[in-house]
Amino acid sequence: MTTIIKHRASLLIGWFTLVSGICFAQNEHRLLTFKKGELYEKTTRINSSVILKRYDQTYAINSSSSITNNYNITNSTDAGFTVAVTTKRIIDTLSAMGTSMKYDSNKPIDTTSLIQKRLNTLIEKTANVSLGKRDTILSINNPDLQLVNDTLLAFTGLPSPLAEGGRLGLTVDYPNFSTQKKGFTWEKSNSKMGLTSKFKIKSRDSRTTTITFESNVRQPGSNSNTNGILVAENDSGIVLECQMRTTKIDQQIFNKVLYTASRSIAISETCTRKK
Repeated sequence: MTTIIKHRASLLIGWFTLVSGICFAQNEHRLLTFKKGELYEKTTRINSSVILKRYDQTYAINSSSSITNNYNITNSTDAGFTVAVTTKRIIDTLSAMGTSMKYDSNKPIDTTSLIQKRLNTLIEKTANVSLGKRDTILSINNPDLQLVNDTLLAFTGLPSPLAEGGRLGLTVDYPNFSTQKKGFTWEKSNSKMGLTSKFKIKSRDSRTTTITFESNVRQPGSNSNTNGILVAENDSGIVLECQMRTTKIDQQIFNKVLYTASRSIAISETCTRKK
């Protein structure tokens, strides 16, 4: 069981790193325009299904997760921003190897469950993020959301946490999207990741722009395809809505044993400005 958890954790961490690069990896970067006192609320919903095989054994792992974070812009300078990121709610349903778990941070927890107790410690916790103008995380003070090494939490299917050098991820990282006409397309690639991405302006009006995207990754032992659509605010670049679906096949060797993982995942995100 421990080996299966660790293997799923490594797949999830790698997958969420990949997704962050699909939508926003660009050679040009948009300058953020946050103002002190602004407050945003973002909810991410994830439904995933994994079939993990080793030898003649097959394991099915299904999860449905939702996490809501608040992003409070507590300071703004010429160099960047300070953002207080607070976890407000987590909902998680997990079914694996004949067992299941349901967790809702708004309801009493099962005190015998290590996963539920660990999840519960995140609620109302805040990470104070120092953010550059180009959406690069410079540092994290009191990093309650940094949980990459916690394999139990990765097992639940929740998104990977904030990390230095990464992005806050509230905005589209493409400076000219709001000035392009309907039908405009562009492509990006990352040879190190084996990633190719295509984007298209599906529609736009005075307030928002709708962008469709498709990405493929080809690496030794790993292939994936992602399709999605997002709606971004023209002035701020804030992603108001995003939906994407990915299919992925991985092969890895753990302790001289070949594991094959087939995965499908659907993600939807909504972001609203609270003040």
